[in-house]
Amino acid sequence: MAKIESGNAEWHTSELDLREVIEESVAATYATFNDRHVTLTQDLASHTPRIRADRDRLIQVMLNLLSNAVKFCHPTRGQVHVSLRQEPGGLRVDVRDNGSGISAANQKIIFERFRQVGDTMTNKPQGTGLGLPISRHIIERFGGRLWVQSEPGNGATFSFTLPFSQGTGACSASIARLDQHMSKRILIADDEPNIVVSLEFLMKREGFDVQVAVDGEAALQAIAAQVPDLILLDIMLPRKDGFEVCQQIRANPQWQSIKVVMLTAKGRDTEVSKGLALGADAYMTKPFSTKDLVAQVRQLLGLPVQ
Repeated sequence: MAKIESGNAEWHTSELDLREVIEESVAATYATFNDRHVTLTQDLASHTPRIRADRDRLIQVMLNLLSNAVKFCHPTRGQVHVSLRQEPGGLRVDVRDNGSGISAANQKIIFERFRQVGDTMTNKPQGTGLGLPISRHIIERFGGRLWVQSEPGNGATFSFTLPFSQGTGACSASIARLDQHMSKRILIADDEPNIVVSLEFLMKREGFDVQVAVDGEAALQAIAAQVPDLILLDIMLPRKDGFEVCQQIRANPQWQSIKVVMLTAKGRDTEVSKGLALGADAYMTKPFSTKDLVAQVRQLLGLPVQ
């Protein structure tokens, strides 16, 4: 915080897609949501104009807002909703939880250094009290605003806005991706809702036609109904695991064209070796970078890697 306030912090400013930042942040926190049994939903506008900011700093902001939302949402029926929408002159992001909310008095102090309101469910403060002040400073550096809206008992919504990059029109460069990609079909086979939501948004943003299967049997049925160009295949699937699905894909002569990308948890090198031996084309280790995943998918489908 001291470096940021004194002007000694390093900043790497560039034009970027805010939706990509959100998706990468969500992917990085999916394990936390799953561990705490918190449901995450997203409503992210497509083809938004680009903004100018520091990508890593914005990810820092998003991770702080997401982690706070998980901490303070309902202890047994936790829900967090993330939205991105376009407003006149800029973009707005909202992170809403269904926790116990924040009183008007506490809303005035949570953006102060070392001030914490704690989890009103347990009456225990958590963290250092620096996350929100740093996040506000980052957003304000790039011409935006960060604030909170809440009523006790009705959760809290943390919002920030950022202006469009100078010279950016209403059309995003990502629109150009839609032309030749719509004929490419992607099948997502994963039973973790937060991962499915993130992958579906990511693949649709790239312009692909997307289907979802939540278990191995459903994945094979989806392939039989309409053969995809590529499958993002989680190893730990119910009914039939990813290894069985991959094996059956490679055993069917009519399915040989399908590209298989296996998704595995960090540190499971034996699973990676087994998947490749069964005929998988590639693998990604969770949590993965959305940029790396898109590059891998595009490469396997013979599309330019941006």
